[in-house]
Amino acid sequence: MLTLADVKPRIVDIEIAFTDREKITVPLRVPSWVEWNELGLEVQTPEPEMVTEFKDGKKGYVKESGAAYETKVQIANNQRVVRRMTFALMEAGNFPELKTAPLSEQMAAVGGMDSGVFQALVRTLNTLVNVTMGRVSENRFRDERLPATGDDDLPETALESRILAAVTSNGKTTVG
Repeated sequence: MLTLADVKPRIVDIEIAFTDREKITVPLRVPSWVEWNELGLEVQTPEPEMVTEFKDGKKGYVKESGAAYETKVQIANNQRVVRRMTFALMEAGNFPELKTAPLSEQMAAVGGMDSGVFQALVRTLNTLVNVTMGRVSENRFRDERLPATGDDDLPETALESRILAAVTSNGKTTVG
């Protein structure tokens, strides 16, 4: 039986190797789904500013776009990564000297880490959050009686085919 303790956010040890002999182990706490999303929302996506544009000799105003705006968006995205990594590192007990520091100071310290170490941690954290996979177990159906669905008279292979057809249709059809 599944309990909440079985699915709580976990602390994982990430080993980063510089050479065959030189390694460090960094604990990370994988954020919960809500934490991950709320941490991302803490960093505002910049709103495009109104900029002056001259068209056909007339002065007008348009929303900022192009490289300058894309740079602002990329900076915000980078700050989201630093915010999430700061959380994952601090919640795992790293950097006790920063425990009482303001968040901005914590983020500056984490953002100032060795780029290779930081990138390795970010790739691993993103993999833990976004690529953890589930699969259907060999015992697809439980021993208990399934609720009546109108499929009671179908052999298991026919029912499986109908389910797979519905799934592969990208939700545009229902099993009927």
